[in-house]
Amino acid sequence: MSAVLSDLGLAWEHPVHGAQQTFRVLLAAMSHPGRVYSLPPAAIAGVQPPSVSDGHAMSIAATVSLLTLLDAESSVHFAGPQDASALAGYFRFHCGVRTVSLDQSQFAYGRGSHVDGESCERMQQGSDTAPQDGATLVLDVDGLAMHAQKGEVQVLRARGPGVQTQSVLSVRGSLPALWRWRAQQGDAFPRGIDLLLCSGDHVAAIPRSTLLALETPPCI
Repeated sequence: MSAVLSDLGLAWEHPVHGAQQTFRVLLAAMSHPGRVYSLPPAAIAGVQPPSVSDGHAMSIAATVSLLTLLDAESSVHFAGPQDASALAGYFRFHCGVRTVSLDQSQFAYGRGSHVDGESCERMQQGSDTAPQDGATLVLDVDGLAMHAQKGEVQVLRARGPGVQTQSVLSVRGSLPALWRWRAQQGDAFPRGIDLLLCSGDHVAAIPRSTLLALETPPCI
């Protein structure tokens, strides 16, 4: 049993402090869509992200975000071809969370290369009278930058609450189909899903209230 538990990976050295520090960053990110935030050392101290069989570990930002957001009263789905059983075991042990199908989940996790608009459409969108029932998607991507970048990136322009005029966010390692779907959701508010983008120890958020436009990346 001890060997099995050791394989799960560690959470915070100081859980209350770690969760508080992470929550502050997540709140700031949700309040300022498209702005990239770095997690402070206290938010990630001692945390060992869950490992999976395909060699792609969950980012530290996604790990601590889910450790903060999930509890025994919530439900989560792990999307894509990664070893979902390893991820489920880690968060079940540390958070007591239930794993469910995508259409029943309050939270979902996936890699940017595996999640498209069709996947998002299957998630709970909430309703006009109960928008809080919309799900949150935590997405691991290869890079985040607050300016337009060259190459294979998705350049997003965000407007709406929390954005003074507009913000520019370049996302590397995500599917164009995801952002085409998201850009068409402006009329759906207050229904929709919240997006939390993670790369390394950085996070950025695209709440359901944000209006999104896509920009063709500059040519190299």
